[in-house]
Amino acid sequence: MAIWARVKTEEQFRSVAESNALFADCIIVDYDLAQNEKVLQMILKRRGESTSTTSKVRNRKFYYQLPDVLRSPKAETLLTPAKVFDGVVIKNLDELGMIASAGLPDGLEIIGDAFLYAYNKPALEFYRSFAPEMKFILSDELKKEELSQLMQAEPAENFLLKVYGHQAVMITAQCLNRNYGRCWKQKNALNKLQNPVICFTDDTGEDFYSVSYCKECYSVIYKGEPTFLLSKAEERYENLLFDFTIETGKETEQIFNDRKGLAYNGGHYDKGIE
Repeated sequence: MAIWARVKTEEQFRSVAESNALFADCIIVDYDLAQNEKVLQMILKRRGESTSTTSKVRNRKFYYQLPDVLRSPKAETLLTPAKVFDGVVIKNLDELGMIASAGLPDGLEIIGDAFLYAYNKPALEFYRSFAPEMKFILSDELKKEELSQLMQAEPAENFLLKVYGHQAVMITAQCLNRNYGRCWKQKNALNKLQNPVICFTDDTGEDFYSVSYCKECYSVIYKGEPTFLLSKAEERYENLLFDFTIETGKETEQIFNDRKGLAYNGGHYDKGIE
């Protein structure tokens, strides 16, 4: 069984990469974080330690995650950091087409995020017509029976099950910060600040977080209460993903090492979409 972690901030990366309690076999680095020279140097250092007698260091892999929204003409420049990584996580069909035509190094692994429609065998075969060895992060919307049916058609190693994380419910260009006259795009570019996070509550009393990704000028709205499925994960899931978004470094370390959520729910795993 392989443990995966997806991180968006330097604090989260350090908490996962330097963890002593639980080893991450694979770390997915968000595209914004991949521009951080400190993080890149840490990745290069660990990849350069291939002769180490510590197998954990030798076997760890790093993946570069492309943005949720691909804006031309910046698309080509987004692939530059991929050469440092073992694989790329794509978010949409535009990025799949870009990857397929980019002529990237042989052996670069391609992973499709849960946003892609990959709910049945024909859908998987369509994506594999572009990237034959492509793997997939299983959708948050599938319940356990649907996951079982999907995995019967494919080897378990082709899928990642997200066992912890705040579910993304919307990707939007309607940035809350910008709408209220507080655009951080220029400030972030000058000072390399972390993407701003706003907490809000809907009319039913449910909490959400809006995270502004200033480089590409869009926002992602996440559920306030994370999903935690580790206790439900069965042996047939060979890749377990901890997905960190708004967590601090300390919270990341606590969740990752203790393998316990804070306040959490079971998502759609048992009940599906109602």
